[in-house]
Amino acid sequence: MSAKSTTRALKIKTDEVEKKETPTPAPKPASDVIFESAGQETHEMTIMGVRSRRIADRKLRFTVPAADADRFASHRHIVTGRVVRRG
Repeated sequence: MSAKSTTRALKIKTDEVEKKETPTPAPKPASDVIFESAGQETHEMTIMGVRSRRIADRKLRFTVPAADADRFASHRHIVTGRVVRRG
């Protein structure tokens, strides 16, 4: 075995080790959760400090930070079905 082939074999092994050691990045959590009114609403409203905005068909959309989505989902309007989770 010549010195040239030994160096080549070491380089290949070193490259394989470097590829295996790179960790995969963790998936990022969703930044916002969308809630919409189930039916048409006559007025815009605020639920737990989150203001709604009007979308098509006179429905309301709430954009809630993902950290507060579970707490928001326990509100009376969501529990009764007046507002539903979309995303």
